[in-house]
Amino acid sequence: MAIEKEALSSLLAEGKISKAEASEETVKPLSTGTICDISGCWTLIDTAHTTYSGGVAYGYGTIGLGSAQMYFKVTASGAKTTSYPFWFKATRGTSQTVLEGERFYVSSAHPGGNKESPRKTFGPKVFGTKSADVSSQWPKPGATTYENTTQWITIVHEASWRDISSAYPGRWYMWAKSYKGHRQSSGAYYFQESLPSQPRLSSYSDD
Repeated sequence: MAIEKEALSSLLAEGKISKAEASEETVKPLSTGTICDISGCWTLIDTAHTTYSGGVAYGYGTIGLGSAQMYFKVTASGAKTTSYPFWFKATRGTSQTVLEGERFYVSSAHPGGNKESPRKTFGPKVFGTKSADVSSQWPKPGATTYENTTQWITIVHEASWRDISSAYPGRWYMWAKSYKGHRQSSGAYYFQESLPSQPRLSSYSDD
């Protein structure tokens, strides 16, 4: 969505954006760009908003248990990013669901992203028992990160959970990274239709 002149003036008056951001590098509307793989899709709404929606099937040994889905939307405002909504749900009951994330810098040496120093993490948020198809949702106003020096960034979001039945111990994980954000001369980050390497992963731990 494009920021209209009236809204832009209001944000400037309230001190929520800088004069440089208002005059030089406001949000640019785009034709919606979407990249999909077998698990889900990344969508670029515009240079300030990007989403991911994807799912995985999971099981215990040779026993199929169900499927899980994760969704997040990232909004860039200057050098700050906010992840909201960010939620997870499964087709089976779950317990001890954890939502967390981190802001990575992306470079030629680290095309998949690497930890900032100091690290820019959010969470973990831990949720209790959830029935099938009931989501665990990060509360408002969302999870934020801030950093204004690296050229390229991505925000990784992770959900992990245990099965509601003690017959299936261990913990399942899924995570996905956002589209890459590029730093502008004002210090603001704009998302590009480009993914970091290894943009998603799902796994299991028998802890």
